[in-house]
Amino acid sequence: MALCSLSPCLLAILAAVFGLGLSKGRNSDELNIIGNFLAALSGVVLIVQSLAGCQDAQRQDEQDAQYKRDLEKQLTELRQQIKELKNT
Repeated sequence: MALCSLSPCLLAILAAVFGLGLSKGRNSDELNIIGNFLAALSGVVLIVQSLAGCQDAQRQDEQDAQYKRDLEKQLTELRQQIKELKNT
């Protein structure tokens, strides 16, 4: 199941059910440990996501720059061909 295909409401309900199920029968210390673990886990996921987004943007910038260079090269070649045709 792809997480992107879930509706926001369904994801919120799943989180609530999971959280309540995980909390049932646990004492305060256990809940504190579980909460801190999940907070650390979410921090790592956010770091990975932010780096992936940054790398995607860099890749897109590189592709855009290459596309621009290719277009400039084609334009130069076309200008040269036009110049050669005028001289014949």
